[in-house]
Amino acid sequence: MIVGARRVIALFLVYGRTFSDEGISHIRKIVDRMLPDSDLQIIVIDNKIDQPYVNTDKPVWEMSGDNTLGEFTGWDHGYEFAKRMLGLNTDDLVLFANDTFFRRNYRDGGVGYMDFFNRPLIEGHDLTKECIGYLDDFPRDVELMGIRYTSWIRSNIFFLPFDVCQKLGKLTFPLPEEEIFSSNHKTFWGPTDKISDNWKAYISSWLFGHSSPEFPEYQLHWHSARQPDRQNFEFFKRKARAILSEHYLAARLHAMNCPIIDTNLFPRLPDRHIAPYYS
Repeated sequence: MIVGARRVIALFLVYGRTFSDEGISHIRKIVDRMLPDSDLQIIVIDNKIDQPYVNTDKPVWEMSGDNTLGEFTGWDHGYEFAKRMLGLNTDDLVLFANDTFFRRNYRDGGVGYMDFFNRPLIEGHDLTKECIGYLDDFPRDVELMGIRYTSWIRSNIFFLPFDVCQKLGKLTFPLPEEEIFSSNHKTFWGPTDKISDNWKAYISSWLFGHSSPEFPEYQLHWHSARQPDRQNFEFFKRKARAILSEHYLAARLHAMNCPIIDTNLFPRLPDRHIAPYYS
């Protein structure tokens, strides 16, 4: 038995409609597997549409998003629409997903991470108070906006109860760009102490492909990692702000002592922060 989640509101963020039908199919499968008795309302939020647009005539609603800060401003926009149109309440569970969650189905021994989104995972839980998501972690505590944390939820797919959404407010990281970044691409990060030095070092390793001698405990690199230059400076700032929003979401959940049901059931290997990420 579970508490809550009488209705699931899926905010499916896309950029163009190439993968929307496939994503909708996967969302339905996941919700049917986890919460077969819940009503499901899917809202496709298309951040590629730059004019106001809403279509609620079909079972799957469609709307334009807000691509100012990528998926997070799109979700904020879609959430406010859902709250206004659907009268969200304590028994509602909000599913946030983007159009990469089913295209990057990480596997170990033939098992994909989406397989862990199942009924046994949530049985006996109170989904008016508990979140659901795939947790990654750093080797040491980091700090954002005065909150210390180690783990965060991958933002390609996660569930938040309505009451938790209300406490969080906006999903986007609050610092303005001029506080976060240097004006020089070679320096990249600004001097703000609201983002810890090891956080900056870990994310620099991920984005730029080189780890810091001062923080050698983290050596993971993104598949598209490269050095920032004048041409890609804006791209990397945008990417870094998305990561900040992703991490700040989890940091606030930890600060609220909000339980997170972890769907990362893969073995936590001791070298997971230094071994090659892609194999």
